[in-house]
Amino acid sequence: MKEKKIPCYGVLGFFIIVFAQFLLILKGDVFSKLYFLLIWVGYILFIDGLVYRFRGNSLIKNNLRDFIGLFVSSMFFWWVFEFISKCVQGWKYVRVYDFPQVQYLILSSLVFSTVLPAMFETTNLIGSLTTFKFKTKKLKPNRCLLYLLVILGIVSFLIPILKPEFTFPLIWISLFLIIDPINYLKKQVSVIGDLSESKWEIPLSLLISGVICGFFWELWNYWSYTKWLKNVPFFDFYRIFNISPLGYVFYFFFTWELFAMYHFIRYSWKRCSSIISNFIKKVIPKSK
Repeated sequence: MKEKKIPCYGVLGFFIIVFAQFLLILKGDVFSKLYFLLIWVGYILFIDGLVYRFRGNSLIKNNLRDFIGLFVSSMFFWWVFEFISKCVQGWKYVRVYDFPQVQYLILSSLVFSTVLPAMFETTNLIGSLTTFKFKTKKLKPNRCLLYLLVILGIVSFLIPILKPEFTFPLIWISLFLIIDPINYLKKQVSVIGDLSESKWEIPLSLLISGVICGFFWELWNYWSYTKWLKNVPFFDFYRIFNISPLGYVFYFFFTWELFAMYHFIRYSWKRCSSIISNFIKKVIPKSK
């Protein structure tokens, strides 16, 4: 089999990362505000190029439609998290008021759109480098356990709203506990489904991806013009960039949560599209 080369867009992505770092050194006012967006776009293109190099296929090369869909889904997901953050006071932004409101909304949406693609690309890269094959017994979770996880997720979601000072990190796992069991029950892609079938590649790749992306999120956020600040209850006495070391632990499960949300939305969209399509066919008579 002929060895694949990194595509041109992958090389371009690498140079975008270098270019963004160069702009950071220059500290130009306009480009410094675009630093975080530029460097993540470069990262996504570069990592996809590496995935193609090692696996022989990638999202951009073989599934461009889903690749674009990740940006749209990511934008929607993160605005949901922003709304939740307003309720639980999970993090705050600095230098927000240096932007006109419309410009801030547009730039924020573009930045938010990179979260899911970065996570999926990193997960794919990890999966292309190792298989995580372990010999474990297949276990089929019963419905009572799945319903219990959903209830636990709902409680974990509500507690931070009622008592946010010490419990807001629960938002990084609560939606996973609610949604992933539903995905499994609907026979959709799920972490629980993979674990029950002793398929470790996606769950473990997601966990590792969370730490890798979390590190770069915090690293590049530290140097970004507009940045977030997070507090971790009881463990905020020492920080790596703008977050305490314990904060990186939550990135493990954050990727599981995003993975579950993405496949739930994807299933729901297909389901709604099918219902609407069937309704239109029944209401509108076929032309002779």
